[in-house]
Amino acid sequence: MLFSSKPLQDATPLALQNLFQGLQLLVHTITDHPSSTDGDIEVTRELLSHVYEGGTGDLLPKSIEQEYGAEWSSHDTQDSLRIQIISEATVRCMQCGSEELRRWALRHQMKASIRIFVRASHIHLTCFPQNYWPSSIGPSTALCRAVVTRRLMGFLQSSLALLRLDMSQHRQQALRSDSSVIYHLIMTRTLAELQQLPSSASVNDCRNLVVQLLLELLEVDNEGQNGRINSLLCHWYSDDHDWKVSLGTGLRVIVSPPF
Repeated sequence: MLFSSKPLQDATPLALQNLFQGLQLLVHTITDHPSSTDGDIEVTRELLSHVYEGGTGDLLPKSIEQEYGAEWSSHDTQDSLRIQIISEATVRCMQCGSEELRRWALRHQMKASIRIFVRASHIHLTCFPQNYWPSSIGPSTALCRAVVTRRLMGFLQSSLALLRLDMSQHRQQALRSDSSVIYHLIMTRTLAELQQLPSSASVNDCRNLVVQLLLELLEVDNEGQNGRINSLLCHWYSDDHDWKVSLGTGLRVIVSPPF
């Protein structure tokens, strides 16, 4: 059905995300439990590529507006919004299932995604889907900003939960691995996107979560990484008003005793 020349009708953001997320979880199942059919993984990757490139048809503009609480503008396009909505689906894989599945979503699922779209790339930290999470938020419209902000919030909340789970269970090897990936994604993608977004309550919440994550990362034994985090926090405290406010909020959350 997915490869049919006739696109799906009345597609909504949630339906597209559920489809894409299901295919990505299928990649996890196939790679963890290989079958006798060698072509299964390649077919699944082709399906992912087909969905990513818009092969299932356009989304209904009204359904996007309802899902994200913002209006479609003349600057919005199906392609730019589909890419952002699918990137949120990738992040959603970090929010469901077992601990092992969520950790796989952070590390290995994103690695598999690179092989689909960047076949010739050689990336040292092969864990981030360059094409699933674009470096630019696209047209700076209310609708696009709403999609990006919600995806950022989901990624930051999921990363913080996974990091704290590693710490609470004293899993040093998992902690070092997860923290390296999370730090890389914050520095190479999250901060760049927040820089492109105008201040709002949701953006401020994202900044607060970034600060909490960076403060938690300082607990990891990684001298080089911790030095860079300290330099960044000092810069925010001295020279950036918005981040200085978030730094204060993040510190209060970290030092406040749990209820």
